[in-house]
Amino acid sequence: MMNDNTESLVSLFFEQVGKSGNRVALREKVNGQYTDVSWLQFGQNVEALAGALIELGVERGDRTAIFSYNSCRWAYMDLASLAVGAIVVPIYFRSSAAAVEHILKDSGAKLVMVGDRAQLDAVLSVAGSLPDLVHIIGPDEAEADGAGSSTASTHAWRRELRTDG
Repeated sequence: MMNDNTESLVSLFFEQVGKSGNRVALREKVNGQYTDVSWLQFGQNVEALAGALIELGVERGDRTAIFSYNSCRWAYMDLASLAVGAIVVPIYFRSSAAAVEHILKDSGAKLVMVGDRAQLDAVLSVAGSLPDLVHIIGPDEAEADGAGSSTASTHAWRRELRTDG
């Protein structure tokens, strides 16, 4: 049973950001070493990505897919999508291109975030059959090497986050 004081997951997240500030929220392995991500950095990354999603035209009710392994970026994308009112479509990180195609087509995802080059290649291999897919956020080389399809534009993760993280 829900009460009238029900808060959203996003509001609870930002409440925690405010309470915890520089305390460690996440740890991420970078070049073989774990680095700390504070609650403040976590919140800033979610806000930056939510802003980027809005700039890319993501609106309340749109579907945003996450095709990635567990990572800080997965958490940022999940919360940023929820913050703009999008519906998150998770895709298992080892899914085949055919499975990814089915999930993206069935969900009508407007945007997909991929975690690595293999996942990007899987999406690009089927992007031509996905009329609703407009944007792909992927590894930094995604944009640099022009890895795009005729139907979806690619965007480098680093640019969309506007950070080095």
